[in-house]
Amino acid sequence: PPLPNFGSQDANVLAYTSGGALRWVMTVGGTDNDQGRGIAGDGTGGGVVAVSVTGSVTITKADGTTITSTPAGGSAGNDILLIRFAANGGITWTKRYGGPADDHPRGIGFDGNGNIVFSAVVTGSVAWGVAKSQSDRAAHDDRARHHPLQLHG
Repeated sequence: PPLPNFGSQDANVLAYTSGGALRWVMTVGGTDNDQGRGIAGDGTGGGVVAVSVTGSVTITKADGTTITSTPAGGSAGNDILLIRFAANGGITWTKRYGGPADDHPRGIGFDGNGNIVFSAVVTGSVAWGVAKSQSDRAAHDDRARHHPLQLHG
């Protein structure tokens, strides 16, 4: 069946078997442009995806259920949304970061210990943190540049 489209551009995450059969699909979208900016596998069939999102977005999971992600506190423009997913397409956690202007993820991966690292371009101050809750973030930077951040998977 066709994938749902929630707005102008949506991000889609698809998983295939080594033989090319579709395993599952996840869609991330709202009424504005939402773009996948990076994905990394964790070696077990799961992984993490970095998405540039604007406004409220709906994450349609592999099983058809949905999760809504709202803008980070005080953010405007594009935010950074990280989605940690399991081998079956289930969502383990999401994290959203944003400041007063456009913020975009640029790259994402796993280090040798299984921790997630990513870089981003931000404009203005963005609150970064390692806790699962968006409310447990600490202030980090006040100028646009790339930022590595390590998250424990």
